[in-house]
Amino acid sequence: MFFLKVKFVCKLFTFVNFHYFLLQVSGESKILSVIQVFNIIGLERTIGGLWRLGAVDVDCQPIVSYENFARTIKVSEHLTKPNSSGLAKEGLYWLEFDVEYNGKSTDELITIWRKEAEAVLTARHKEGTSIELYKAVAQRKVHVFINAADPEQVDLLSLQLPIMQENGSNVQLKCKALQFLEDYTARITSDSI
Repeated sequence: MFFLKVKFVCKLFTFVNFHYFLLQVSGESKILSVIQVFNIIGLERTIGGLWRLGAVDVDCQPIVSYENFARTIKVSEHLTKPNSSGLAKEGLYWLEFDVEYNGKSTDELITIWRKEAEAVLTARHKEGTSIELYKAVAQRKVHVFINAADPEQVDLLSLQLPIMQENGSNVQLKCKALQFLEDYTARITSDSI
């Protein structure tokens, strides 16, 4: 019943300019939403509505699209166009990169990060990799949503990234499997799972 109520409350996002994703973290009682807000009071009211449903922990983080961030570190314009393909429902993962740079200068970090952005955005642009990326504002944290055939593919992809190869000892990586909330609530409330 809680997920149905949350789903209903989330549909009341009248303050949202654009709703990117509404996801459920597999195996956890955690919902993740990526939204663009134009009315902060509406966001606060919706969060208040969620708190009235029960014990919920809400964590809001301002983010920017990775494409916008990539432009600021001088990645080629043709790679920084918005993604038009979106994410598939199956094999969806959330990777959270926390990037430090001990032993490196800020310029060295930006050079590595530029290589990283070029590699990831080229893979999406040329190879059709199903991936969405967001950078946390004023932090060295990146949220990645990617489709992969299996967990081994996610592991392999993460090891091949320039930021891992050139700065891996300074990167903390978390990975969670995801489901679209609408699909999850439909499956969990059906008679047959």
